Amino acid sequence: MKIGVKIVYSNSLKLFGEWIDFTEQFDSSNWECSNKIVEYSKNKHKPCSLEIFLILSSPWLEGETLEEYLKVIKQKTWFSARIYLVIDRRVGTLPQYVVNEAILNPWFEIINNSGIDDILQINLESSYDDLLDIPVDKLIELAKYSRQRNVIWNKLKNEYIEWEYYIPLSCGLLEDFLCNFLRKDNGDASNLMVITDGFWLNCKNQVNHKIRESPKTKIIFAVSSINPNPDLLQYARDLNADVLLFSGFCDLHYFLQRLAPQFTVPVSAGIPSVNSTFDELEESVCHNNLNIFKKEIFPSNKLQCLTTSSFDPSDFHSYNYLLNSQTSQAIHNLFGKQIYPLYVLPSATPKNLDEYLSSIPQDLLIWTHFGHGNEKGLQEFGGLYQATNEWLRSFKGKRKWIGLSFFFSCNSRDVAKKFVKAGVKTAIGFNSKVSMKFCLSLAEVVIPAAITTNADQREILTAFRQKCENMESLTKKYKPQIFLSE
Repeated sequence: MKIGVKIVYSNSLKLFGEWIDFTEQFDSSNWECSNKIVEYSKNKHKPCSLEIFLILSSPWLEGETLEEYLKVIKQKTWFSARIYLVIDRRVGTLPQYVVNEAILNPWFEIINNSGIDDILQINLESSYDDLLDIPVDKLIELAKYSRQRNVIWNKLKNEYIEWEYYIPLSCGLLEDFLCNFLRKDNGDASNLMVITDGFWLNCKNQVNHKIRESPKTKIIFAVSSINPNPDLLQYARDLNADVLLFSGFCDLHYFLQRLAPQFTVPVSAGIPSVNSTFDELEESVCHNNLNIFKKEIFPSNKLQCLTTSSFDPSDFHSYNYLLNSQTSQAIHNLFGKQIYPLYVLPSATPKNLDEYLSSIPQDLLIWTHFGHGNEKGLQEFGGLYQATNEWLRSFKGKRKWIGLSFFFSCNSRDVAKKFVKAGVKTAIGFNSKVSMKFCLSLAEVVIPAAITTNADQREILTAFRQKCENMESLTKKYKPQIFLSE
């Protein structure tokens, strides 16, 4: 199986490089895409800022191979690249390209768990002698529509809860393709998403009827065509309705699948701040009483580093975009030159962390986590807060040794303390709302101390104390806490 790779610089959209990767080579060091991204990062001395197009020569790449390939690519981009899967537009339209739910659902699950930004569909016809013959400007045009969809996706995710899907009866194949996935949520919902194909005139009468039934209904149109009927666009403007343009059925399916949980789950409340006094730096030795993590490690074990992030990489709100940029820079600063293998899990939840940890057989020298926190736990990707016990459950049964856990999270003191009680050797959290900049300045001293000493507690504690003393005023403000296992 081969994958055509085209990469452009995000800012200028100039071509960075193009080549073919052969996924039969299961050794990730042989994948040209991985090597090129690492080379770029080292040469530029900064995280990658790239648009990556992965063009599949066949619509359905073998699941395990695709999953491993996407995981390696995502690890090397430090969160800051946008990654697109490009597949044939005919998927879902012609008989030889129609797939059933048994193939479709696991395929989309792999993509969701791999942090892919979007699916793009283009005509991969015989006129292209090679995957690299596809013009870059065509891909960039589809990526532009993807960004526009993301703007609306973020608005939907953050503002609207109760939606009803509606597919006009005359859409035929589109209705067949999506009917098993879509569900009618609340019959009394005041918001309606009209999903239609390019044959707008056949659907207009039905939509008019729906509006007459509920004149106050808010509508969004989702159209499986990037060249919609001009009458539809005018109709939407008259209703002050947004129009989502898709290049096929699979990108539409992917959009709805990502959005679906938001239809029934409310967005979490904002992060509370704690206005407590700070007298002195707190250090605590905790007794291991939960027995989730291994207490000892043998020197022969191969150590690795894991970093996870619950920030949403597709959220373009200025504050969230800043957090993602800072996360990307932090990962690069902390691990860009380290000798241990680094595993990266974006869009982290307790569930996918559980699955991801199962694919990492070795113990972990360091685990860093980026994401919001409060007194009860950590926020997962998608907005909900999960209690610390839910995050601990991800590690249960894995019997891993973790030398240092560092939480880039507000109000993460109790999270760090519970992880040390469960057996993590050393953990650092914060007893207040904290800035990413302060977290990074502390981590840039503590984490190298852990890396060079195999997470020796005395060395980590010494580095922690010295840095906090050097930043006394900020230490009083942000209240860092360190916990040590007995």
